Amino acid sequence: MQNYASTTGGVFTQTTATGAGTADAIRKLLSDCRQTDVVIRDQVTDTGAEPNPNGTVWNSPDIKVCPTTADCAGIQPVVGATNFIHVRLNNATAASTGTLKVYRTPAGGGTTWNNATNGSWVYIGQQSLTVPTGGTVAKIPWTGIPGPGHFCLLARWVSATDPMTFAEGSNTAQNTRNNNNIAWKNLQTVRGKVFQPVRSWFTLGNATEREVKTDLVLTGEKPVAGTVVIDLGPRLFERWRAGGGQAEGVKQVGETALQLDPRRAALLGVPLLPGEAFTAELVFTPGAPGEYLTNLVQFVEGEDHGGVAYQVITDRE
Repeated sequence: MQNYASTTGGVFTQTTATGAGTADAIRKLLSDCRQTDVVIRDQVTDTGAEPNPNGTVWNSPDIKVCPTTADCAGIQPVVGATNFIHVRLNNATAASTGTLKVYRTPAGGGTTWNNATNGSWVYIGQQSLTVPTGGTVAKIPWTGIPGPGHFCLLARWVSATDPMTFAEGSNTAQNTRNNNNIAWKNLQTVRGKVFQPVRSWFTLGNATEREVKTDLVLTGEKPVAGTVVIDLGPRLFERWRAGGGQAEGVKQVGETALQLDPRRAALLGVPLLPGEAFTAELVFTPGAPGEYLTNLVQFVEGEDHGGVAYQVITDRE
């Protein structure tokens, strides 16, 4: 390190031969390091506060899928095609260099994260870039999209000058709420005709490290003018029954199928072991043309563990 400052142009601080004041000098130098703060919003009203105090964190306005690199309103991923994931990176600080990474998992809640294995998430791709003051949009190709094309997307901004404020744990919802470098997009669009059933799916999972009783709650922001049926399948149906078979706004219409009140319905106290996940099928049958919006959210002890917004678009026959 001899002659470091004069030969490299580096900055140094002289301390005494005894080393006194070294710790203070290091703290002073570190405090001068430039920090940045790139934000991927959880909601339109998201200010970047960490943790985010605004509630729902699974329908980011800054993530969408488009057929090309050109901007679009957002589409449902096209199975077998190459689409592009557009992620808006907002930046009110100095230019920030890092890598945006994106992942997918089946649509639902209770997803797990692991820094080594990605947990429930499957890696899609990444882009290294510099985000200027004011922000930019990253566009990452998504190739070979598997069927049936109903996915949640996760975006993570990884940067040496903008590290995660809170260490990431196993709970995706908690990681997203805690860190403005992470955002989650769970919006499914299904299209059909009047009286024609259209299908989607919801995966109910346990992202904690203990057995929990979870609730699945449906709310209609713009309730479907028709019927909504959830088929739990044999294993999840038995779990629900084992937990007491509690429900609100629900009527059994098949061996494992339940009709849900499109305005509000809930399945309560479903026991899940750590790391377990079950997929249920949703069937929407609108009786009138229009655009409807239904939220299905998983709660554990009153805390939102993730959900999906289902946009049902129905045309006339």
